[in-house]
Amino acid sequence: QRPNSIAELAEMSGRSANNLSRTLKTMTRLGLVTMEKKDKGRKAPRFPYDDILLDIPIPTSTTAHAA
Repeated sequence: QRPNSIAELAEMSGRSANNLSRTLKTMTRLGLVTMEKKDKGRKAPRFPYDDILLDIPIPTSTTAHAA
């Protein structure tokens, strides 16, 4: 489903709109989400990818102690 506003996504996800808005701002800044302008000043979050691949290094016990 594609939400038509942050409020609609908040309702769908069970998260507060304020908390979700902060998360979406971070995700937008990182280029993971775009915000589509709607009527009446509303914005709708969009995920412009079919999928993403996260490459996150997992520290080993030797690298964890080096930091």
